[in-house]
Amino acid sequence: MQEYKVVIEKYFDHPIAKKSMLNIGRCYEMLGDIEKAKQSYINYVNKYPQEPYADDTYVIIGDLFRKQKEYKKAIKFYDFIIKEYPERDTVRLAYMRMGYTYIELNDYSSALQTFLDMKKKYSIKRHQPDIILVDQPDPSERRSLAGNVILAGDKVDMFDELFYELEYQIGNCYYLIGEYDEAIKILNGFVFYEQDNDMLDDAYYKLADCFFKTKDFLTAFQLYKNALTELPDSNLSSHGYLYSGKSLRQMKMLDNAMEILKQGLSKHPDSVYAESIKFEIGLCYLEDENFKRSFEVFEEIADNEKSTDMTAGANVYAGICLDREKKHKKALEYYQKALNENITEKQRNWIFKLIGDSYGKLGALAKAIKAYQKDIP
Repeated sequence: MQEYKVVIEKYFDHPIAKKSMLNIGRCYEMLGDIEKAKQSYINYVNKYPQEPYADDTYVIIGDLFRKQKEYKKAIKFYDFIIKEYPERDTVRLAYMRMGYTYIELNDYSSALQTFLDMKKKYSIKRHQPDIILVDQPDPSERRSLAGNVILAGDKVDMFDELFYELEYQIGNCYYLIGEYDEAIKILNGFVFYEQDNDMLDDAYYKLADCFFKTKDFLTAFQLYKNALTELPDSNLSSHGYLYSGKSLRQMKMLDNAMEILKQGLSKHPDSVYAESIKFEIGLCYLEDENFKRSFEVFEEIADNEKSTDMTAGANVYAGICLDREKKHKKALEYYQKALNENITEKQRNWIFKLIGDSYGKLGALAKAIKAYQKDIP
């Protein structure tokens, strides 16, 4: 780093000095000093705003702010690139990075608009099989500091990889804002026409989730089943087993639901979805009126220290199972346990109603009324 500083001091206007300023920024990055790295890059763009790598450097600065979770500052840098260097190919990266940053801010509408603006700006079309620009390097080609190969020319087609990424993110944003029909239009084409890309797993399962959320459980189940078959090594397989079971339960195909849920639990016993799969099995037993087996499942979940976020629900359903078996006093114990958990107001209201119902069945009408009024400890 000291050598770069000497070069800058002695040969300020030489091209080597300009590269040295960038190299100092890289050195600070390697040392983990993001603040000094940013300042080095900012010094470079302030001194050489029209240099070939200025736009790429702005991307790097934005990325460093994003890395520090200073998302609004990152967006300002990406937006600056789009406005100040509209003809540079780096604008595509700026659009994508800006969209990702909005997603990290949970501002899905702004992310969607960013991706749609990018698609409109470039009227993006996929490469035809006989036009493979990336495999035909040209002396005028330059490599972006931000990591992509940029091809010279007035009009450069979007790389297939970037096209896939953009299409997926548009579908993803529609999904995140709850516009499932629009998400289906995008993701459906992505899944069934675009193969061998890194986003296929996510897109396939997200498409199935869209149908599940719109209550088209048959289509959802078919997609989950296809995903499990075609993408057996996906890290989303446990999600597929869970929602396959959920879809079948919603269609009242309880035996089939339990079969696939147990299969998923057997294959993914340590998955983050394992406890959710168990919970779904408990619901299947409950709907099948096998109250004893259902109670055993929910009691196990409630007693499992790993299931803290499901404890309240498990206690409630354990109580429901007992209530169905006319064990109303015992049911009240489980409802009370659920009340002691960190629950929402809606859940609390539901539990008070269940408590009131149980007291009513026991003939304790005064206590039932208090429960309905939420006037019990």
